[in-house]
Amino acid sequence: MARLPVCLLALASLCFGAPADPRAKDFALTSIRRDITVQLDNPGEASHLQGNWNGGNCAFTTFDQPRGIYGAAISDRNWYNAGNCGACLNVRGPNGKEITAMVVDKCPGCGDNFLNLFAEGYQQLIPSSGFTDKIKVNWDVVSCGFNAPLAIQNKEGVSQFWFSVQIQAANWPVDAVYVSTDDGKTWENTVSKDYNFFERQDGGGFGTSTVALKITCVKGAAVYIRYFQIQDRKKQWAEANC
Repeated sequence: MARLPVCLLALASLCFGAPADPRAKDFALTSIRRDITVQLDNPGEASHLQGNWNGGNCAFTTFDQPRGIYGAAISDRNWYNAGNCGACLNVRGPNGKEITAMVVDKCPGCGDNFLNLFAEGYQQLIPSSGFTDKIKVNWDVVSCGFNAPLAIQNKEGVSQFWFSVQIQAANWPVDAVYVSTDDGKTWENTVSKDYNFFERQDGGGFGTSTVALKITCVKGAAVYIRYFQIQDRKKQWAEANC
């Protein structure tokens, strides 16, 4: 499958005619961006569950578990309208060990900074005194460290009349997805849905099956894709990560 041309924010002035600061032509940015920041040194508690990576609230049905990364459900207090979906967490337990876990599910009714870790990850953090149902942890949002580019998954049923995409395997949490139908001259922000897809504000489509995308992450980097195909359940890869 052919990879799509992209470039990073620092090179935006070289990208298919995009202005040096494309955000100058975006509208209503603050009202519909995911309200998330990179969270550091969060004290909380963790428990365990037999999780389902592909069946959680983040709806990663076509994104399989990366090697060396455990699954986690995060408290609805830290859910941020699915803004932490795909975030990698460095989780440190009372036994001095630490793991990397990715948020793939939501823990309804849990307290601030609470994590429900998949059982295999939880086992790494329990104290030497023996198994306990709940432990104290500290966690940070960290880079996932993926060398591969991020992916964009079209939702089932998309067309020129309905736009809905999910970002997968981003190194940092995604806070906004912008769409251009005029080769990067102007950009329209999308709305982040609680089920971890980005859609047009009016719930419709862009009147075309090929658009440009700008994907921004919480650390400030952006990935540009000049030709993105809006096609039922089609997954496309960028050439970079954020």
